[in-house]
Amino acid sequence: MKFVKLGSVCKLRNGYAFKSSAFVEIGVPIIRISNINDNLVTPEKAVRIAYEKIFDNYKIIRGDILIAMSGATTGKFGIYNSDEIAYQNQRVGCFQILDDDLLNRTYLLQVLKVVKPIIEKKANGGAQPNISANAIEDIIIPLPSIKDQIRIADILTKSETLMNQRKESILMLDILLKSTFLDMFGDPVKNEKGWDKETLKSCTTKIGSGSTPRGGKEAYLDEGISLIRSLNIYDNYFSYKNLAFINDEQAYTLKNVTVEKNDVLFNITGASVCRCTVVPNDVLPARVNQHVSIIRPIESKLNSAFLSNLLVSDNVKIQLLGIGSAGGAIMQAITKEQLEKFKIPVPPIDLQNRFANLAENVEKVKMEYQNSLIELENLYGVLSQKAFKGELIESEKNNPEKKDDTVMEEEPDEIIDVKNYTKEKKEKVDITNMTFADYIGFPEEFQIRDEKWMSMFLGQDEFYQFLLKDHFKDISFNLGDIEMKFHNFFYQYLDMDFEIEPWRSAIFEFMKADPPLIIQKFDKETATIKLQLTDEAYKA
Repeated sequence: MKFVKLGSVCKLRNGYAFKSSAFVEIGVPIIRISNINDNLVTPEKAVRIAYEKIFDNYKIIRGDILIAMSGATTGKFGIYNSDEIAYQNQRVGCFQILDDDLLNRTYLLQVLKVVKPIIEKKANGGAQPNISANAIEDIIIPLPSIKDQIRIADILTKSETLMNQRKESILMLDILLKSTFLDMFGDPVKNEKGWDKETLKSCTTKIGSGSTPRGGKEAYLDEGISLIRSLNIYDNYFSYKNLAFINDEQAYTLKNVTVEKNDVLFNITGASVCRCTVVPNDVLPARVNQHVSIIRPIESKLNSAFLSNLLVSDNVKIQLLGIGSAGGAIMQAITKEQLEKFKIPVPPIDLQNRFANLAENVEKVKMEYQNSLIELENLYGVLSQKAFKGELIESEKNNPEKKDDTVMEEEPDEIIDVKNYTKEKKEKVDITNMTFADYIGFPEEFQIRDEKWMSMFLGQDEFYQFLLKDHFKDISFNLGDIEMKFHNFFYQYLDMDFEIEPWRSAIFEFMKADPPLIIQKFDKETATIKLQLTDEAYKA
């Protein structure tokens, strides 16, 4: 597979800074970042402005592909699907294909899904995510022949259609279960049916979370006793992906958080706070880490399926999220005491059990759909990898000796060896405005192939150094600040829980270094000892 810069086949047009004082009730819709959602762009909720010919250079028509270029959602993109002419707002980019015989629009959409993590990483260098048109145009993309692009786009689009249909089926089952719950019990917050209300503590025999075994991620095994983490817990769904395992000795240190049959698992920190499900029997024996709480119902009072559905119901979820973000907390978290004091309606156990039987039947069908969705997603992943590695390209298969006259980057090696990107200790360079990928020389085409590529460099001092210098410039901090800052990053981008122990070790090494990268200082405002990056932290 050959690679080219995106800008050689497609330019990114910047938008215009329309003045809010000129907005009108009836006029031309202005597409802003908030109008880009789920890979689609619509004018339904757009602000509007009176037509003026001078704005024609920012016109958007059906089929245009737009991308957010600043803010928390930088990198999200979508295709404009309306026949109504619209205008392009500032910080919204519009891709303009230079030659339809070189780049297919639907193929470009598929490529953007692959390079989106690269765009996000390029945009996260400052306090506010932001990326320029030139930076996006400089990204390397795979570019087969137009015939092969159309074929690849067709294969991947059909695969996506099947996944979306399966997701819709799962969503309909979730709606059915929620509707059944409300019919039988009413809204748990309004409690129209007048059920007695009790605290969770009075209805349970255990509420408590665990911890991470010594050694963190490196101590996990391929088999053994399950260690359930927040990334395994979804609303009424258990994800087996990245389920960790520990040995008997590690499990013994966590014996106070042994998971039992019918335990309800509840996420208590971070981006996934308040997600909740009943533990499946096939992951037992198991323990939980510090981000997951066990809630063990008294069987004569609470049915586990009832409790799980109650905790994920819309209004109860809003209540719990309000508790988790109370006091303006940066990272949402719910304590054991807050869970114990949380009051819930407690209908008759016979009625709860009836609901549980209905839920079990629905869950069986849902599990079949979810397994099917996993297979479809795996298939899409395989097809996507094959497509962007050149294995779905008919023209190259039929004519492997064919030469391409276009000037392109070399094809990447099949195997990514981290050792090739481990810097030798030479004279230090200024890394203030440098990304980690640039520092280690990690090619963009490799970043395209694996969006979680940074996880390969966990444990390297420079990995932690770059994260610290990018996020704590001129700011004093402590370990709690580090966890609040990077918990979501690890969860969303590396698909793993945040572990504090490797950070402790790295910070200790940075403080011991001569000269040190980190120093301790007394913070008068909080009357605590905090950490501060030195100038040496911006050299590597």
